[in-house]
Amino acid sequence: MVDAAGNKRVVHEGLHWPRSVRASPDESVLIVSDPPTRWIWSFEIQADGSLGNGRRFYRLETSGQSSEIDTGGIAFDSEGFLYVATALGVQIFDRAGRVIAILNAPGSEAVSNLFFGGPGLKWLYLTDGDRMYRKHVKRRGVAIPSNR
Repeated sequence: MVDAAGNKRVVHEGLHWPRSVRASPDESVLIVSDPPTRWIWSFEIQADGSLGNGRRFYRLETSGQSSEIDTGGIAFDSEGFLYVATALGVQIFDRAGRVIAILNAPGSEAVSNLFFGGPGLKWLYLTDGDRMYRKHVKRRGVAIPSNR
């Protein structure tokens, strides 16, 4: 954590390789992916900006018996469902942390990143190496405030 005065401090230890981070739509929770593990962590964002109650919350699916996974980008939709880019495709989690769907990777490569965009944030954009795809979705994404 870096406070307003520029002071730095560790807010959690134990993650292998914190990679993708995203605040929940209501900004009460910070989600952090932890490749190469199967877990995405959840932290409560405290009033002073610090993090509390860190725990493994979302368990990613993998192919075969592998326990390692390389997560890419993550995004929330407006209903609080989490979308995660993985080698299997886009894994979608409900608010309770359960996988409810996996959208197959559109190409031959793993999905490396994703975001919502377009009119009404109703398009899910995906990348896999040097290509970009888009898919119209029923839910809409969450706009990131422009003052951040």
